[in-house]
Amino acid sequence: SHFGAVVRTTHVTGTLTDIGSTTGRMTMLFLRKGCRPARLNVLERAEIGVDARKLLVLGPMWVAYLLGTIIGAFLESHIGVYALALPAALTGSVGLTYGLFRQQLKEQLKKLERLRLRQEIDDLSETLSRTQSFVQDV
Repeated sequence: SHFGAVVRTTHVTGTLTDIGSTTGRMTMLFLRKGCRPARLNVLERAEIGVDARKLLVLGPMWVAYLLGTIIGAFLESHIGVYALALPAALTGSVGLTYGLFRQQLKEQLKKLERLRLRQEIDDLSETLSRTQSFVQDV
């Protein structure tokens, strides 16, 4: 699940089916409203937002499948079975890099979250202070 949407990565056809059904759903929403986004209600706008984010995941994923098949076929025709070394090396190096930096990444994300929460608490304290002084003045 990505952005709350089910994403099937097992088949290129499943991805294309998801892209088609999502695009069709968005198209029908627009057509029902006379192709005028201003006529969409809040729920329809939210649905379109979710569908658009889903397409932002599915589209590049399908393009990656397509490019992988084209590049793989090209490499196989030139270097044979050794063409598998490129995706294997890429996958291995990304996995190794992730494994090495995972803890650092988690710590950085936690630090950013703590800073964000501290800012929200400070903002809330300031708002409460202003509210308290306003109530005392009234």
